[in-house]
Amino acid sequence: RAYTEMKVYDRNSVNTRNLTNSTETRTVYIDPVACGVLSDADSTYTLSSGLASAGSCFSFSADGITLDGKGNTINFSQASAGIGVNVTGASRITIKDLTITAGNLSLSNPTAILLNSTNNTIVNNVTIIMANGTAVLIGSNANNNTLVNSTLDIRSGTSIGMAWSTIAPDDNLIYNNLLNASLWVNVTTTGSKSNLWNTTKTAGRNIRGGGSLAGNYYANSTAGYSDT
Repeated sequence: RAYTEMKVYDRNSVNTRNLTNSTETRTVYIDPVACGVLSDADSTYTLSSGLASAGSCFSFSADGITLDGKGNTINFSQASAGIGVNVTGASRITIKDLTITAGNLSLSNPTAILLNSTNNTIVNNVTIIMANGTAVLIGSNANNNTLVNSTLDIRSGTSIGMAWSTIAPDDNLIYNNLLNASLWVNVTTTGSKSNLWNTTKTAGRNIRGGGSLAGNYYANSTAGYSDT
């Protein structure tokens, strides 16, 4: 959908996109009412309520999109194991302020977030709660992405997985997350490049309420925590 002429929108509209012509730039708000493909480049999709899907929920077909959960929940994989938010082939994506759960506890190996062939994508303040599967899977040619301020609670699964078929993920920054799982990190392919699991220590409230920001908080799925 291309905008080639000036369009006037009610400021209370739930649609959002940057519209530019020779005289004016507008921001339009898009509220997705169902799971599907987010396709408006450099736009913000804001959830006003929770969403559910039988399998997978969101994917992206353009760069520069923000998915703002506004504290709402995506409940995916209710009938078949799928992917909650699939970032494949799009870059500069932001996923924030969102809870993701897998609805059918009997299904094996759902994936809440997939980062594949994406650069400069940010996952910030996301809570993932699943019985099994993988919270965040980082795949082929996923570079310079950031996972921060998030809780990955996978009692019988993996908090962060890395697996690729072509180019190993490189220079991804992963810090100030709470990883609560039977397996914190699972790298299933050899030849991994350099990914960063902490940042320069600075003062600030961390994911567990401590007084400094640096690494991640690793939790046993039955009991116990460790600052690393």
